[in-house]
Amino acid sequence: MNQGDPQRDSSVGRSGDDGSAAPTDMHAIHGRAGAVPLGWRDARFRNGGHMTEQRRRRRPGRWVLGVLVLLVLGTAWQTWIIGSSLLEARQELRELVDRVDAQDPEGATEAARRADDATSRADFHSHTPVWWLAQYLPVVGDDVEAVRVVSSAAHDLTEGVVSPLAEAGLTPDQFKPQDGRLPIEPVRRAAGVLDEAAPRVADAEESAGDLETSGLVAPLRGPVVELQSMLGDASRVTRAAAIAADLLPSMLGGEGERRYLVAFQNNAEVRATGGMPGSLVTLTARDGRLEMGRSLTPAAFEGNGRIVEPTPAELELFQPRYFVSGRPTFNPDFPRNSELYEAWWKTTGRDPIDGVITIDPVALSYLLDYTGPITLRDGQVLTRANTVDVMLRDSYANLSIQEQDKFFADAARTIFDTMIQADGSAADLVAALSRGIDERRVAVWSARPEEQDRLAGEDIAAELPQETGRPEIGFYVNGEKGDKLGYYLHVDTAVTPGPCDEEDQRMVVDVTMRSSAPATGLPDYVYGDRLPGLPAAGMRNRVYLYAPTGGRVDALTVDGEEVAVTRVVQGTRPVAFTTLDLRPGATVKLQYAVSAPREDGDVRVLSTPLADGTGGESFVDSACG
Repeated sequence: MNQGDPQRDSSVGRSGDDGSAAPTDMHAIHGRAGAVPLGWRDARFRNGGHMTEQRRRRRPGRWVLGVLVLLVLGTAWQTWIIGSSLLEARQELRELVDRVDAQDPEGATEAARRADDATSRADFHSHTPVWWLAQYLPVVGDDVEAVRVVSSAAHDLTEGVVSPLAEAGLTPDQFKPQDGRLPIEPVRRAAGVLDEAAPRVADAEESAGDLETSGLVAPLRGPVVELQSMLGDASRVTRAAAIAADLLPSMLGGEGERRYLVAFQNNAEVRATGGMPGSLVTLTARDGRLEMGRSLTPAAFEGNGRIVEPTPAELELFQPRYFVSGRPTFNPDFPRNSELYEAWWKTTGRDPIDGVITIDPVALSYLLDYTGPITLRDGQVLTRANTVDVMLRDSYANLSIQEQDKFFADAARTIFDTMIQADGSAADLVAALSRGIDERRVAVWSARPEEQDRLAGEDIAAELPQETGRPEIGFYVNGEKGDKLGYYLHVDTAVTPGPCDEEDQRMVVDVTMRSSAPATGLPDYVYGDRLPGLPAAGMRNRVYLYAPTGGRVDALTVDGEEVAVTRVVQGTRPVAFTTLDLRPGATVKLQYAVSAPREDGDVRVLSTPLADGTGGESFVDSACG
């Protein structure tokens, strides 16, 4: 092979010009014969021709790969354990509810223990070194913190709330009325547990509630999302239960007699908080025993003049009659209405009241799930299905206005009296009252400032929300015609959050109002006042749209045509209102354009509770994150 041969030039045994072997050739054959690939030359030179250094260089790569494999396998194993533990906790919490409903305290305690074991296991495995290292892996890396937070929060729920309540042996039946008396001692026992549990579960819910879960791997997404929801429900319920447990013993007369004014709202005469008070009655509480006094009509308060000085906004929104008629339900703020009730009550010379309670026929109908059917004095049987129809439709068709008022009062009293004597399922009683509160059909106000401060901000207070840290929209209706056609009014309110920027957000509020009132066939007093240009069965309502604090109502269209509105600010809430006619059988569509300062969180929507079961409270996902 000649000197210019590339193969020769690149060979390990290449000769020098004098024909002798080059020094590299001697190293190349040291301890080994034959040519060596060029890629190994540096390692060979540093180690006397041995290839051990190259082998050492390869070993770290294999070690890293092995660690990654182990980490992936370990993470998969941990994911399975955490996911299965959270699923087990979910199942045990459901079992706990079933055991409680079945009045099985031992079974409830055991289910609580198993749920706590499951969340403890999930919490432990989400804090191991393997799970910490997993945050650096693709796909599951972003899931690590979310799972860790939710697992810890779920463990806080079972360890701090569920287990202590189960171990205390408290069951729903201990809290339901017995022989006309609401037991106070179990409430006092629950207060100690709930006072410690409420802040703990609130912290847990806050830490887990805003976590993004859409990117979680499939085995974890379902359990994490469901436990987030459970934490949100548990936080709300535990907080409300803690407040109730603190207040109920004294409010039920455990520390001296209490007297309340109960207003039964009539949704047939639609008002912002639900309806005109059709009947009023005093309720006396002594050591948990409840007794109802004589029924009164709102007319008992009329003619006493203006007892409370209105604000300019209230005068413009609700007109002077709000303050002199004894029927203060025009205002969507129940605490303010209750102050008026209390002021008017003082003018009668009767003993002072300690608070006001309100309830409507729809909420009364929910109570029949607990009591079962009820027979009235005239022989009619009220059921869960027919109570609203009988009280708000049939009574008007069959009775004179004087007879109807008496019938309404008797029906409400009979339902209430039966409730405090019934022996139904405690779960049904709690569900009925909770639903009435959530829909703002049941509300309580205390004349004692320290108690009202505790109620403030809770659903049972039924306030007009002011600065809450979340977007608040309200749509309310006040009848203007003196009719009893509210039974036939149907309203659907839908909020569409619009785009958000760093400072502002916009929303569209679509309201559909429909009348199913018959054009003829009802007593004249049901149709109310005759107004020019409006059929007898037509409705005239003043409608109010409350924008979030700091915002405004930019425009209103009715059936696509822009209409003028009057703008007022009530407290911190901007309000736009107008008067709207609704002919029998007609439908009108309102659309509001609303602007407000940016506030993160779901949009809370409040609206007038109506006879058809709509209204109350709902939530809409925010567009602001």
